[in-house]
Amino acid sequence: MKRLFNYVHYTGQVGAMVLLEFKAKRLSPKLKMLGERIAMQAVAVEVNSKRKLLESEYIYDDELTVKEMLDVCEVKLVDFKVMDRRSK
Repeated sequence: MKRLFNYVHYTGQVGAMVLLEFKAKRLSPKLKMLGERIAMQAVAVEVNSKRKLLESEYIYDDELTVKEMLDVCEVKLVDFKVMDRRSK
């Protein structure tokens, strides 16, 4: 099953969408929270490639990378997009 998750920062100026693929047949609350956290992670670490996002330290467990956390949960990051309207 594939599912799209999003996160929008409270300022409304930056947000992200992530597409995750699950082995699970239905979306549990824990998998939903993981999807939302990975979308927030994409905004927080300001990466622009899938590889860099997967290699980044998972912000909710500094002993794991994002890839390691996804592997534990049997989830695959299919794609992601960060939208940023802040002036640079």
